[in-house]
Amino acid sequence: MTERDIDAEIHMALDCSGSMTGDKIEQAKRIKTVFTEAMLALGDDVIGHLWAFSSKAIYDYGRVSRESGFVTAEGEEANSDTHMLAHVGGKLAKSRKRRRVLLVLGDDGPDDLRMAAEMSQQLLARGIVVVHLLVGVHGTPDIYPFELIYTSMQECLDQFGDLLETIIKHLK
Repeated sequence: MTERDIDAEIHMALDCSGSMTGDKIEQAKRIKTVFTEAMLALGDDVIGHLWAFSSKAIYDYGRVSRESGFVTAEGEEANSDTHMLAHVGGKLAKSRKRRRVLLVLGDDGPDDLRMAAEMSQQLLARGIVVVHLLVGVHGTPDIYPFELIYTSMQECLDQFGDLLETIIKHLK
C-alpha cells in the first residue's frame, strides 16, 4: 500500500441558467451533495469548493460543508461559462495546492465557444484541469480539454462517485 499526499483543491461549478430549472437542478444538487461528502471524507489534504453560475451572477458557496447554501441555487437567466471560468479559474490559480481541478456541470454549451476553449486551455497551461460534465447534449466541438457527456442528470449522478474516485486516484 502506497500512502501519498494528495494536496489538491477541487472546485465544482454548477450551471444554474434557466435551462437547469426543475428536476435538472434538483438532481444537480444531489451530485453536489456527493461531491461534498467525498471532499469531506478526504480530509484536509483536499479542499473542495462549491460555485453556481448564470449570466446574472457567479455564486460562491465556499468550501464544502454540510450546511452549504448551494441548496438554494435556482435556474435563472442564460449561462456564462466564460465569466465563471475567468472568476473561478482566477481563484484556483491563487491556490497553493499542487493539484487543481475545476468540475463544471451543465446542460448546454458555453456562451462563447472560442473564448471558453481558449480560457480552458490557458487554465490547463497554468496547471488547472477543467473537466466539463455535459448533460443531455449529443456532442461537442471539443470546447474543454476534458469533456464527459451524459444522457441525463441521473446518469451523471449514478457515475459521479466513480468519476471522483478516478480523478483522486490519478492526481500526481
